[in-house]
Amino acid sequence: MAAAAKDRDPTKIGCFSLDIDGNFHDDDSKKKTFNKPPNYTPDVSVTVKFDLNKGRMAERRDEQKHEKLDNLLDWISGHKQEIIKDGNTQTDFVCRRSLLKEVMSFPFEENKKLRLDVTLHKGIFYLNKGKYPTENLEQQDTQQQPQMGRIEGDWGYKFEQYLTEDMVYNSRESFYNVMKVKLGSHTIVYSSRVDAVSADESGEHSVEFKTVKESKPGTKPFNKYKLRDMWIQSVLGGVPEIICGLRSVEGKTDTGIVIKLKTYKTEKIPTMKDIPGLWKPDKCWKSLDKLLTFIKSNVKENNPSLGLEMQGDDYTIRPPHEFLPETYTTDQPGL
Repeated sequence: MAAAAKDRDPTKIGCFSLDIDGNFHDDDSKKKTFNKPPNYTPDVSVTVKFDLNKGRMAERRDEQKHEKLDNLLDWISGHKQEIIKDGNTQTDFVCRRSLLKEVMSFPFEENKKLRLDVTLHKGIFYLNKGKYPTENLEQQDTQQQPQMGRIEGDWGYKFEQYLTEDMVYNSRESFYNVMKVKLGSHTIVYSSRVDAVSADESGEHSVEFKTVKESKPGTKPFNKYKLRDMWIQSVLGGVPEIICGLRSVEGKTDTGIVIKLKTYKTEKIPTMKDIPGLWKPDKCWKSLDKLLTFIKSNVKENNPSLGLEMQGDDYTIRPPHEFLPETYTTDQPGL
């Protein structure tokens, strides 16, 4: 049974930064601040003009590279007290937020497959998104990374630059919070990328930035997929508000020019008009709870690895891919 809602509040337990070369720094040096436009009002749409086609990306993340847990593991290596207390493990699972997001959205994705690898090391289950066979990799990339998707990705980073006055337009520098959440009997620690932070009378909080065609908000696909994913990502990141830039369309052409800003309050998204029936928050959490319970039931000994493929309501066990670096498994007393 999934956890009660009060158990699902994530807390920040740390942070780290990645510089333009992708190097890890145990600090908040790459944290950005939300620079509100002069006419910004969170409760209404405001007019702006941000040309996302301007400028050239200085450094780009290799989108084809299989991302690992290494940066989060680097943080854990320097903050064992957040994972182990009085000799007892305080954490059941370690992973990236992006994997949790995929598992939580899984019940609403038709014909989708999801692969992940699991390693149990000294009482903690480490989860990583699994690789597809080499012969299918080109097909997977074609389906998941079309050219327009890459352009929109670049636009997203440019949009972020406009709202933070950041001088470097790239996809490699980044700031992450390390979050912990309790879901029923499961405790999860994960990394969560932060677009920017904003400060108000209640203190500092994270802000999420998104861009979308002006014609999309309110449509069924937007409500069913985009808003759902925005909600999951923001709930896991402890993000109370999402700033959405609406891009103008001329004829059938997406101009890449943001003409309006619309703010979504994360907690209100599931209760918005037309959302009921498209997806349910409880079903998202139950999908994650079911997976974590299955892993605990099927991985009982330290250091074996388990490969899983999710499709529909079925889990298929397959050959695993080793992903924990040897430096982490051999040089970590107590971990």
